[in-house]
Amino acid sequence: MNLKYGDKKIIIDKKIILLLYVIIVIISKIVRYTVMKQTLVDTARGFQMLSDILYNKSLHLKISDIGSSLAFNNAAVIFKSINIFKLSTYVQFEIYITILWNLIVMYMILRLKNFQNNTISLFIMATISVLNIFNFTLSKEPIQLLYFLWIYMVLTSNLKNDRLKYLLCIFVIFISVFSYRNYYILFAFFSCVIYILFLVLNNKKKIGLKDIIFIILLIYIVYVVFLFASSILFPSSFKELLWLKSHKELYPAATQIYNVLNNPTSNIFKLSLEYVLLMIRLLIPYELILKGPKYLLFVIYQILITGYLIKAIKNYKNNDMISNYSLYLFISFLLASVTFEPDYGSWVRHESVAFPLMFLIMGLRPKSWKNKNNNKE
Repeated sequence: MNLKYGDKKIIIDKKIILLLYVIIVIISKIVRYTVMKQTLVDTARGFQMLSDILYNKSLHLKISDIGSSLAFNNAAVIFKSINIFKLSTYVQFEIYITILWNLIVMYMILRLKNFQNNTISLFIMATISVLNIFNFTLSKEPIQLLYFLWIYMVLTSNLKNDRLKYLLCIFVIFISVFSYRNYYILFAFFSCVIYILFLVLNNKKKIGLKDIIFIILLIYIVYVVFLFASSILFPSSFKELLWLKSHKELYPAATQIYNVLNNPTSNIFKLSLEYVLLMIRLLIPYELILKGPKYLLFVIYQILITGYLIKAIKNYKNNDMISNYSLYLFISFLLASVTFEPDYGSWVRHESVAFPLMFLIMGLRPKSWKNKNNNKE
């Protein structure tokens, strides 16, 4: 993306982003509390979390398979532990979390090596905006971001064994399974599957459109096998998944994702096809364009992510391993998320906290990182 003023090319670098940072945050919060208030604030589950923080005397960390409430419970525990100012309202907590987590993001940007790419700058500014509209509040997403930061630190560490880095990333995902979200077990599962899949493609001189179609077909086959195995080994979880897929309409959101196929839960092959179609719809959210201009930011944000994912896949043979491992993990996160995402808003909220992986996929590196030998497999 080229910007010009007269004959001069305008470059938006990280210094300009940092100068604009506070303005972006303020505008994003205005959007959150005006245009998006009814959807994001008035019905926020953060009020329930606030009640637990203030009044639940038995609130403590839980590490077990106890259902979807685990993430909210443990997030509440963490927020209570850092409540050094004795905050007591939802807005107070949002201001506090906004300041703390934006300082983390600012520090990450500050530590990046210099870049001269306006498209990357646009992505970073869009990420800041999305995070502050959706995530930097009393919710589970700020804690989810900490796990991705942990993975980011592993991938950019000085460990010389790249495969060990990848295994450690999967280990971090397993920790999140038992301390945060149960369904992240799918994240770990697909991280292994995608790693093997790209090893199969490793002998290809160049990855083109046919190979991308081949990847999608393999994902379909893997998901068929996964559903079939789940129906036998974990029948209760499989039934819950079928219920989720067939009862989305009970609690429709403004950006609800409806099934394309009629009754996709009638058989595994049909459900797997619905899964692949949903993956494509999340990556190319054309439906949001029809819902009005207030969703334009999220459409642009998603198109940027999808474009960089496709570019990284096509350049797979030329990427260093930190980019490829980040690509594996992001695709795995996408595949795990597709299984449960009920609406576009939920997807954007969850996807945006994976931005540390996108930084690495796009070639952004911390100043301390050195590419020792281009690390090809």
